[in-house]
Amino acid sequence: LGKTNSSQWAFYGASDDKEVVYNNETYLGVFDKGNSVTVQRFKNAGSRLKAPSAPAVENEWKLVTVVIRKERTEIFINGKKGAQEDSKILLSDILGENSVLYIGKANWKSGEYYNGLLDEFSIYNYPMTSIQVAELYNTGNEPDAEGIAAAKLDQEKADQAAALIRAIGEVKYSKAVKKRIDVAKAAYDALTDSQKALISG
Repeated sequence: LGKTNSSQWAFYGASDDKEVVYNNETYLGVFDKGNSVTVQRFKNAGSRLKAPSAPAVENEWKLVTVVIRKERTEIFINGKKGAQEDSKILLSDILGENSVLYIGKANWKSGEYYNGLLDEFSIYNYPMTSIQVAELYNTGNEPDAEGIAAAKLDQEKADQAAALIRAIGEVKYSKAVKKRIDVAKAAYDALTDSQKALISG
């Protein structure tokens, strides 16, 4: 993304091309305001879900990387994480089976557009790790098959540890609760730093 000084839609994906209704939005959108980048991962029903917004510098080229994880949305600016927000809305629930995808346009009113420059737009079929995002920015190298497999394995291990943490439930002292805590702690401690970073909360 680069050279913009007003509200702009860089990316928009939805289940259809109908006009958006406020507080009942269903879409995935990247909104570049110049001094910030916001990702809206919405399937709203009467009120708006929280959306992460990362600070940015106006009128300068920047590499924006949006990572959609199972339970979290992350925004990286020039290889560094700028914001994140928990979200359990699945992309399949947002996009459906016959989705629309726009680069530089969103379906607000008769259409809202992007007045700036976009270059090298890529979509991946897996969530990149923070290390892969940094490498993409620093070297320009996209993850290879081995890297993709490693990222998927990292996510699986992180998901397993997160499930054990959630299974602890309400913390009241008992042997059963202590055992669940010990099991969850052991699983978490066994993770690498990059795997730990994939666990929200």
